[in-house]
Amino acid sequence: MVAAFVWRRLILLNSDINRGFIGKQLLFPTRLTHTRRFPKTEWYNYYGDHSLEEKLHVFLKSVGEDSREFPHAYLISVTRFLWLQKSAVSYWYLCSSDQELTAMIMEITNSFFERRNFIFRYKGTWEKDIFGSPFEKVGGLMVSKSMDPVVGPSLQSNLSSHTPDGQVKVTTRLASWGKPVDPLKAPGWTIARLIVRWTHVGAASAPRIVKEALRIRLRGRLTYLKRPEVRPGSIPRKETDVERALELPFRQYLSELASHTSFPVSIKYIPPKSIHFDDITFYSLACTASSSPPTLAIQPLTPRFYTSFPQYDSPQVAFSTGIKATPTNSDESSCRLFISDCSLMDRILATTRQTLDTETAKSGATNSMGWESKMLHIIMPSLRKSPAETFMDRFPLSNCAVYQRAVSSVTIC
Repeated sequence: MVAAFVWRRLILLNSDINRGFIGKQLLFPTRLTHTRRFPKTEWYNYYGDHSLEEKLHVFLKSVGEDSREFPHAYLISVTRFLWLQKSAVSYWYLCSSDQELTAMIMEITNSFFERRNFIFRYKGTWEKDIFGSPFEKVGGLMVSKSMDPVVGPSLQSNLSSHTPDGQVKVTTRLASWGKPVDPLKAPGWTIARLIVRWTHVGAASAPRIVKEALRIRLRGRLTYLKRPEVRPGSIPRKETDVERALELPFRQYLSELASHTSFPVSIKYIPPKSIHFDDITFYSLACTASSSPPTLAIQPLTPRFYTSFPQYDSPQVAFSTGIKATPTNSDESSCRLFISDCSLMDRILATTRQTLDTETAKSGATNSMGWESKMLHIIMPSLRKSPAETFMDRFPLSNCAVYQRAVSSVTIC
């Protein structure tokens, strides 16, 4: 708190800072309420190297919107308290050059830190393609209506969850509870009182959510649903160290697939945002500057895909298993991998199989492994159910020992 006070004083003493711009920082005391309507018997960390503005522009471009239409943006989220920041919903208010509210982005984060963004005009409807609660299935509709906080300034936002047939299940209201506090103008004691009164709410809500979820579960009034994998377009949970180590070999394999494809094609790899914020595109050697080749989009929907991919004998089986649906009671379409065009994927694998296998055999015969790689090469087959080498074991990697250590950790676990 002392550091924040000193930093605030330094900002006030800096005459070069414009304090009258639209979207200035304000602290809103708010109250969030839920009302369950059906059934009646019964819920911001930003990864990557880009700034919030750059990430906003990337998202707007991905959904076909022109960022120049929204020169002003106002982000409303939960403050950090004792290194804890858990915001179930964050709002982006997008304003035009006339400083009028034009559109909104709602960023929903569940308890597994999976995230999905929805853009709409200040009153909108969209499909609920995220697992927000262990008692709510994926699917249905979300309906939202909000007021412009810059004009108020106050917060008024209503959100309701609907079943696929239109029945209202839950309504949520976010409303200001008192006047907003300007951190650059308010007295120090006012800010201190707001911090003491409000910042503990987020930290205290976690045990309360667990308590209420256990109460509902033990009473048996609602079915506890199994978490599915995220749907395409969502951001999966943060990966483990082993999953991150195995992401690079998968990326290298996609690069080799593209370089060994005999016809013009581009492979668009969509990695988890916590690993690499931007999409990565690989082009085949047959592509030219004037051509517009077909694009194959590949997006792992869970970091667990990186640990399962190296376990198969052939890439055909690995990819087909990844896109195969593994239904859960919350989402029947849940799977680990999204591929935009399966027929194009099969064509790429068919044309690269012979050339890539030939190069792999030559590389394996001439490449001398270090002592650690040789030891792991002997140990790995004995840890698996099948002692046979997988196609990724034979694939030449720039750092073979790192891959082998990661695979060994997976098989031991």
